[in-house]
Amino acid sequence: MLETLNILYFEPSLLEVKKLNQALKKSHLTNTITSAKNLAEFESALSSDGFNLVLFEPAGLGSEGLRVLQIAQAKKPSLPVVVLTINSSVEEAVNYLKHGVADFIIKSPQSYRNLGQTLLNCSIKSHLKYSYPQFIQQDKSFREALPDGSQPASGRLWEFESRYQELVEKIKAVIYIDAI
Repeated sequence: MLETLNILYFEPSLLEVKKLNQALKKSHLTNTITSAKNLAEFESALSSDGFNLVLFEPAGLGSEGLRVLQIAQAKKPSLPVVVLTINSSVEEAVNYLKHGVADFIIKSPQSYRNLGQTLLNCSIKSHLKYSYPQFIQQDKSFREALPDGSQPASGRLWEFESRYQELVEKIKAVIYIDAI
């Protein structure tokens, strides 16, 4: 499904971009990181296709942090947005999660160790969330076109639609705690 993790990283610090690249190389993922240093660069980069994840650091952005999220959601609603921060509070994390970020990661040696897999999981989950309903609609149209009593090959998948809907739509956030 994903061969390369293409990340749009809203981060003015080149050092932070290098740290992210090093962390992702350690996870053995093929990746490309495009960095945007300001909102204008971010919006311009977001206009192009090819990204499967947006990552940003809200520290120092103030209310611009939510603006980054809103811009990404407006231009590319199927693109997961992940917050990667060094300074945070529970209230800030909850606020961003309520506004729709796919994940909220606090920078630490443990989180960097699993960062590649975490970002890949966010991207896959988003891809499934936006592509599965289209598949189900196509399957439904196909089923309706069949003569009565016929069963398409994907009929078994149809049985699991309600379970999938519950999983994707009711789960707001997953918190992963890695013991040292």
